[in-house]
Amino acid sequence: MEVNILGTTYEIEKLDEKDSCMFKNNADAYVDYTEKKIFLHKGDVMINVSLRHELVHAFMYEAGIEFGYQFHNEDVVNYIATIFPKLEEAFKTTKCI
Repeated sequence: MEVNILGTTYEIEKLDEKDSCMFKNNADAYVDYTEKKIFLHKGDVMINVSLRHELVHAFMYEAGIEFGYQFHNEDVVNYIATIFPKLEEAFKTTKCI
């Protein structure tokens, strides 16, 4: 699957087994900004939440907000990824999208 992130195509790849990066970082998903790929572990029971989280990382990166900037950290990314469905619903309800 591919997704457009601010004009850049990212490939989404679901892995049967965790790779070395996942093991190293104790993660079920990550973004490779160099390869423009999002990797997900198929065994992740919250795979859609993980995908949403990694998409937020990719959007921030492509907007010029590289990881390590003050608000491109795991807490902020988790907040945006978690609150997004509620934001989307409010935007649709108010017809501002």
